[in-house]
Order: sequence, then structure tokens, then C-alpha cells
Amino acid sequence: MSGKPAVVVVDNHPEIREVLSGVLEALSYKTYRADGYAEALLQIGNPDVCAVVSDVEMEPKTGFDLLATCRHEHPQLPVILVSSYADGDMRKRALLAGAARFLAKPFSMEELNDALNECVHPVLA
Repeated sequence: MSGKPAVVVVDNHPEIREVLSGVLEALSYKTYRADGYAEALLQIGNPDVCAVVSDVEMEPKTGFDLLATCRHEHPQLPVILVSSYADGDMRKRALLAGAARFLAKPFSMEELNDALNECVHPVLA
């Protein structure tokens, strides 16, 4: 992989997508933005993608649907799920389904950075 590693940011709210992308770019990642499942799948195929950060609540397919597809088609690609409606059951379900991490919104830049450091950098090593 040459250049900066890239993260696919998936959220159906454009303003959240932009904020998350800005945070990731400040953390020295390149970003690809997707407004949902179908667009995310197109972006995940880019060779510089090292992780996916996806909202859970999207329609018609959810972040859990995207996670399942990633686990099947890109099993080594870390997926971090995020949600405003997080509870213990959702966190448990996400981790059991293969999410690298689960973050409840709102989360800090440091929490996102820690999650990426934990799940991405071992993959890049």
C-alpha cells in the first residue's frame, strides 16, 4: 500500500459523514465517503482501504448488513460500528458478529483514534 491508509466512512447523514471524515483526515487517514451499504461496497474495493467506520442505523440495509458482507468478502478488513442508539445488547451483537470495535455516539476523536490504532495498525504491520 502506498500513501496514506484509507478508511471508508459510512453514514446516511451527510453532516456526520463530513465530521467523521474530517476527524479521520486530521488523524492522517485518507477517507472514502459512502451514504449507505451499496456505495460502501464500491469504496471497500479500493486497494488502500484499511478499515470501515459505519453507522448501524441505515436504510434499507444496516451497518450490521455491511458488517456481514465485509466478514464474508473481506474477512481481514476491520469494521468499526457506531450508533447513537447504543446499548449493551447492540454492542454485544456487533462484537459477536465480527466488528473490530463498537463506539457509542457521541465519541471523542481519541476514542476513534484508539479504536483504529487497535484494529488497523496490526493489519498494516
